Amino acid sequence: MLVHLATMLVSFVGQVGQAPVAVQCVQPAPEPEWKWWLGALAPWVGPLLSGVVSIYVAWKLFRWQGKKDRAQWLLDQKKAEWRELLDLVRECCFDLAKGLDQRGVFTLESKTESLERLTRVSAVLETRVFIDRSILKPLISQYAAIFASVESRSRATDDSVIVDGLYRDYLALIEAVREAAKKDLET
Repeated sequence: MLVHLATMLVSFVGQVGQAPVAVQCVQPAPEPEWKWWLGALAPWVGPLLSGVVSIYVAWKLFRWQGKKDRAQWLLDQKKAEWRELLDLVRECCFDLAKGLDQRGVFTLESKTESLERLTRVSAVLETRVFIDRSILKPLISQYAAIFASVESRSRATDDSVIVDGLYRDYLALIEAVREAAKKDLET
């Protein structure tokens, strides 16, 4: 046991007698300042930038959709105006045909009705908002010729006013309105 005790004592003294070992680490080079700022700002800049980009994309999409919706709305308004104009001109033409007696002459009631309807056509032609004026000008001049013809024939004292030419003028006006509508709605 003595030997054992002596061995322990020798090993203890050997460990205590060793010089203390100090471990020294190499000092790291100081980080550049921009890396610190990048690390500090990255959590703020990333979400902010993605938010700005999403807002910009949404804004562009809303503008595009708004333009598309407005163009469709304008087209619908033009269609409604052309439909109203075409219906009114067609009614005038059919009133003319209804106002003829068996001999093909105007009755007094049909003369006044035709003039009233033609006056309505004039009002409708002048109050079109969505149809371009350059497209309406030829129709207005064609309509004015028909109106002058009806007015001159309505002043005639005899009841033997033949309206074949007038009926053809109405049909030409209806066709001109159709063609102008097609041309306007295609663009």
